[in-house]
Amino acid sequence: MAVEQFSIAVQGDFVAAQTRAKPIAALAELIWNGLDADATSIEVELVRDHLAGGLSWIVVYDNGEGFSRDEARKLFGSLGGSWKRTTRRTKRDGRMIHGQEGRGRY
Repeated sequence: MAVEQFSIAVQGDFVAAQTRAKPIAALAELIWNGLDADATSIEVELVRDHLAGGLSWIVVYDNGEGFSRDEARKLFGSLGGSWKRTTRRTKRDGRMIHGQEGRGRY
């Protein structure tokens, strides 16, 4: 898989809402993002590093709609300004949207 880099422009609403990151809240946000993509299956894999004695990776898999590379450039190009502010339901299944702040993808 090719590595791509994105420039990020931080929007005012993101800066205004910053707090210290919390690991459990971050994991919950990844799960919510899957639900907002109409996922019907979400798995969380905890990968332990036996040498260091703790977690080395947390991987979240889902079968949600996802997005194209072109959409990724736009979605990851800024913090804040989420597409979820303009809609309240998911595209495919019409479920209520969870987020709207445009920071959960990070």
